Amino acid sequence: MTNASPLSEEEIRDKVRAAMLLGKQRKAELRNTAPAPVVESAPETVLLPVLRSTSHHPPLLDMPHFSVIPGELTATLAEVWWTPEKRIRMRHITQAMLGGRDFDTLAGEAVGNLMETVEVRVSEDPAPDAVISLERAGLAASAIAFPPLHGFLAKMLKSDDVLIALPCPDKFFAVRADSRWTESMREMVLESGYEPDPLIPSLIRMDGTGARVIAQRPGG
Repeated sequence: MTNASPLSEEEIRDKVRAAMLLGKQRKAELRNTAPAPVVESAPETVLLPVLRSTSHHPPLLDMPHFSVIPGELTATLAEVWWTPEKRIRMRHITQAMLGGRDFDTLAGEAVGNLMETVEVRVSEDPAPDAVISLERAGLAASAIAFPPLHGFLAKMLKSDDVLIALPCPDKFFAVRADSRWTESMREMVLESGYEPDPLIPSLIRMDGTGARVIAQRPGG
């Protein structure tokens, strides 16, 4: 993880508004983008975790996975690359593709790859109102699978009681549970326009006892 420029209040509000419009923006991009040309050469890929809502998916019988929040969130692995048109592409790892490799080792590698490229942006609000945004080019929400995450956020926010908003797989925001931003985080999740595949927009509470999903967008 690397530190980036601080977030202003207007940027935070812009990010909340943008998260609510994700679905409309994505559909418009699909309508206005020509099909990507066929690339003959093998793409340069990176192994990353893909966060999934367990309530939205049938059992992942052919895809090895690990639990992130028991009964709520799980993660599979994928080889990920970007096309010249800046579109993300994935090749999901199946049981057959493991080829005898240890899945737990691969999962640790995938989470490490993700966190190496995450930028940490923190608003300049004094406690208890600081907002943390973890940012990268795709799949930022998968940072929830980083085992030391709670300790990192608790130290940054000076509180063990943290709310995490995941309005889509590419966005991650965290605030203290007593922050003035808590309702904005909830609104961002409940009104997200993102289509819930593979992740239902979710609000997570994380404290010293563990993590649990406390709200999801109605209807998945």
